[in-house]
Amino acid sequence: GFTDEKIHLFVATGLVAGQAHREADEFMELVPTRLSRALSMVEQGEIQDAKTALALLYAAGFRLN
Repeated sequence: GFTDEKIHLFVATGLVAGQAHREADEFMELVPTRLSRALSMVEQGEIQDAKTALALLYAAGFRLN
């Protein structure tokens, strides 16, 4: 199929752990993970979402340069 969907990738640096301020219907668990582990998860098929895989591979490319 064809799509004209656009996505925006953001990088946050200098973050500090704090209290989450979620909406009542938000049920998200954040799991701090090293980039190397996340890339392994993409390779092993544990991360299958294309947008997430793209963002991780893009970030890895910038770290190599």
